[in-house]
Amino acid sequence: MLSYTDTFLTIYLRQEYITLLYIQKRLSRKINMITDGLKVKIVY
Repeated sequence: MLSYTDTFLTIYLRQEYITLLYIQKRLSRKINMITDGLKVKIVY
């Protein structure tokens, strides 16, 4: 049987993990956009 604090911690950690994943996705998108822009600048 899990204690209340354990379940709270797992929920909290899971949300932290999801938030980190979300931030990582957004960051990688921005980085992709920046690198694409650089590629375009290099081409022209």
